Amino acid sequence: MHISQEDINLFFKLHPSLLQYVNQRLNLLSEIKTPEELRTSGVENIALARKELWKRLEFIEEFIMDNPFGFSKDECAVIAGWKNVVQGKFYIFRHLKKYSVFLTETEPTKAYAVCSLNTPLNEMFWKPPIYTQAVLIPFRDRIIYDGILYPYSITFGPGFRFDLNESYREAKSTFGIIENLDIS
Repeated sequence: MHISQEDINLFFKLHPSLLQYVNQRLNLLSEIKTPEELRTSGVENIALARKELWKRLEFIEEFIMDNPFGFSKDECAVIAGWKNVVQGKFYIFRHLKKYSVFLTETEPTKAYAVCSLNTPLNEMFWKPPIYTQAVLIPFRDRIIYDGILYPYSITFGPGFRFDLNESYREAKSTFGIIENLDIS
């Protein structure tokens, strides 16, 4: 699914701001003073703030209440949706035209339709399945990952691939392919 440049810009405005808020609240990286500094400081620093954010989802509500960057109601609503995060280990199972299918590692298996903001997932991981650790978040009317994937260097034999196909069929018939994490 194509994500507009406007939405990409919005994500890179909101997400680093939330991570910087966590950074400041926990004094993780005291030398970093702005969201842009954090965003360009390297994946290790981003991952540090990210880890704390997803451990303590109450930061999302506190960020919205404090609104330190003066975000609009619409921007705050996007961030509020991130409380509906799905995190864990997944199999990047298949690339389709509009999205890539992520299968949960845990039972019952669910299939998520995940879009990428910049580099398409089929260009980064051209030969699925790929076993990865990820954080899936709602963004507008789709699901994205939060910018960091931790793929494991594992290859899968035909037996395991067959089992994944069965899990995919079961997930698809039970839950459908989940294309939105917003809970109404």
